[in-house]
Amino acid sequence: MIKPEDELSFVVRSMPDSCTRSAYGFAIETIKLMRFSWFTLSSILDNSRKVKIVEVLSKYGGGIDLSDEDKDVIVQIVNSLERMESENTEVFDFEAELFLCRMADNYMIYLRDIISEIYMKVPNMLRSSEQVTYDFVLQHSNMADLISSMAERKVNELSYKGLKEFEKYCERNGLQLFSSEEFRSNISLILEIRNIITHNRGVISGVFKRRIPNHPLNIGDNISYASEQFHDDSETMVSSVFDIDARVVGKFGLDLVPLRSSS
Repeated sequence: MIKPEDELSFVVRSMPDSCTRSAYGFAIETIKLMRFSWFTLSSILDNSRKVKIVEVLSKYGGGIDLSDEDKDVIVQIVNSLERMESENTEVFDFEAELFLCRMADNYMIYLRDIISEIYMKVPNMLRSSEQVTYDFVLQHSNMADLISSMAERKVNELSYKGLKEFEKYCERNGLQLFSSEEFRSNISLILEIRNIITHNRGVISGVFKRRIPNHPLNIGDNISYASEQFHDDSETMVSSVFDIDARVVGKFGLDLVPLRSSS
């Protein structure tokens, strides 16, 4: 569940009150990343600034309607962090790369999970010309277990094929993965940046240039990924997930779970 203090993050405040189980898992992992980012920032503050942050948060319980005095406190702390960031650019940028990779993985896991959730709700989507062996079928004691295993196998197959194949598969089954070209291009870029950070130490590769031909960097250049970019990219991924989730719920009637306490 979202805690009141989590609402200080714009990314968290933009999340709906309920969502699918798949989006719930995505949201909780995102919140963990946001909490960790707060922790890493607080670790470089002196004790007096930490005390001020605690005082503000405890007073408002995570609310966003701050007094002018408390706004000044937050501004002062943010300015201090910005000075520290300018003096330690490489450290903050490296941290942003780590956060991006975890967030991008979280996004792809959501896509995998939501397809699996759809299969369990609408098993007829598994119909295809693909063949399975008698041995595979006989490993399952009932139809529900068989459907679950077939869904898992199909989802794993799609996961390895990447975002484009995921999108094509969804379109063949009547689901448009992205509601706008902006979502598609931004998510594609985010995932490709994640790939070169993970697999090529952030160096632009030929594969990257083929997939993102209009990117200004050339093969062999090191990509520069600043912490400000992570803030924008995390907002993009969160918006995309809950955009997909709302449309999936409307089309397939998936069950919703609460993301915030009703109290």
